[in-house]
Amino acid sequence: MNEAERLKQQIKEMSEYCNAQGIADALRIPVEAVQAILEGKDVEIEKTQNDDQPIIQLKTTTKTRFVRNNIVTAISPGGGKGNTTLLTSLAAAAAINVPNKRPVAILDLAEFPKVPTAYGIRYLEVLENPDILWPSISTWDDSMGYSIDTCAIPHPDLENLYIVPGVMVADNYHELDLNKILKVIELLQRQFEMLFIDLPKNFFLAEKLLPFMDTVLITVTPEYGSLEGVVQLLPTLNKVNKIEQSFIVFNRVGYPGFFDTQECQEMLKNMMKQMPERVGSLPETDSIIKYLNSGKMETVILKEPHSAFAKEVNHILNQLCPHWSIAKPSSGSSDGIASIFKKLLGKKEA
Repeated sequence: MNEAERLKQQIKEMSEYCNAQGIADALRIPVEAVQAILEGKDVEIEKTQNDDQPIIQLKTTTKTRFVRNNIVTAISPGGGKGNTTLLTSLAAAAAINVPNKRPVAILDLAEFPKVPTAYGIRYLEVLENPDILWPSISTWDDSMGYSIDTCAIPHPDLENLYIVPGVMVADNYHELDLNKILKVIELLQRQFEMLFIDLPKNFFLAEKLLPFMDTVLITVTPEYGSLEGVVQLLPTLNKVNKIEQSFIVFNRVGYPGFFDTQECQEMLKNMMKQMPERVGSLPETDSIIKYLNSGKMETVILKEPHSAFAKEVNHILNQLCPHWSIAKPSSGSSDGIASIFKKLLGKKEA
């Protein structure tokens, strides 16, 4: 790697914790050059012999924008399948396992957001304190620019996990539009190592957002209606060209009356010609409701890290991030698929 490439790499690494102006001031180069490098434009860098400050020349050629981060969402055929549970659990596990404790974010775009609730944030506090400006996308001011510090809620026990609600109450949902959401996603993707997004229940809006997702987890409960729903969901995933980036996660496995995973696999094979691969099977547990009802910022991942549920979440995360050093379950996981997401992440490396 030559000197110019090293400088570019340094700028990309600094962008994880510093804005473009801060990088420019620290390196004594024009802020326009920093922005161009982060946008993937071809930048020519030369060094003078008697000055540490490089000469920057911008070309008009545009390359693929530098992207290191991965955007993960979950979608299900019907409500109540466990998308929020899956995403909040993965986000907590990612914050624990991410190298160098880099920041992780979870964005809640639901009309009735429950990601904050899953982490112990009570909306009654919002209603009882109307004078407090609770952070959410609906309160972000385009004219002032977006600031993560003022518009995200840090988790008190996981200092590198940030919760970003779209709205705090459903009445504010009309303040969101697709363009604003996409701006926020781009900002979060640049500043966080990994971004999890809980999509809105409005399927038309969710469909417009799916093309911007890198990985789509299809949350399925082991019962016929949910399995049939996977078949109904595939045309939409095919339309937005996300079939190859979609993977099945069975949820509530072991619940009385539900099929077992082998039965589900066989039924899905009979229902469709091309079935998305399965990456995990989350077991039924009452711990989720227990911690949700506790009113504290507690989750299964934090309180019961050696439980079968937590181990399976880590197993899924290990496939999402095969380059991370995630401790493997001591008692073998229900799946044997090895790092199937590596092909997806490899496309995103600079």
